[in-house]
Amino acid sequence: MKKKNGRGIFVKNGKIQVANIVVLILILGIITVVVSMNVHKKNVARDESIATSLSTSKIEASESAKKAAEEAKKQAFIKKVAPEAQKMQKKYKVFSSITIAQAILESDWGTSSLAKDYNNLFGIKGTGARAKDFKTKEQEKDGTWKTVTAKFIVFKDWDEAIMSHSKLLANGNTWNKTQFADVLSAATYEDAAAALVVDGYATDNDYSTKLTDIIKQYQLDKYDK
Repeated sequence: MKKKNGRGIFVKNGKIQVANIVVLILILGIITVVVSMNVHKKNVARDESIATSLSTSKIEASESAKKAAEEAKKQAFIKKVAPEAQKMQKKYKVFSSITIAQAILESDWGTSSLAKDYNNLFGIKGTGARAKDFKTKEQEKDGTWKTVTAKFIVFKDWDEAIMSHSKLLANGNTWNKTQFADVLSAATYEDAAAALVVDGYATDNDYSTKLTDIIKQYQLDKYDK
């Protein structure tokens, strides 16, 4: 029998085909590089995704902590003014929820300059030695706002401001003792909030809505009981 000549890719006629082996090595090398690059890209993408996720989690945690701190401050404010508001409700028949909501709205949770410097939670104006000049914004009947300078009373503390506010609603002004009678006779805090605008307490056309929204959001009506 005749022996057949080898016709393999790497060995032909008994000779090693170096060129083919080199080509194969190159191809395997290229495949290895491509696979390594893909794996690297996937790893980089994975690491970036993890980093982004961690960064997002940190931001969310920071924002959550900030919101929690702000909410805690708001609750602390409510708890601080509520007892005196309830005390004044018993004496002057002004809903505690209305007093607290007004204090929140007028003083921006006790952070306004009037509240911090003068203990004036409600923007109560006055004259005499206890009154100081202060710039404030007031809404005109046409809806526009203007900055005015007026004299506001300086109170010794927030409790005194709350008492003065309740007495004002109960006793009216020097020129109209029954100016806020509708506020005192209101059957609900919604009616009282509306009466504050009708009776001329506030210049903000949306004042009553803002008050009722605050009362509902923070369930302030529980202090009316």
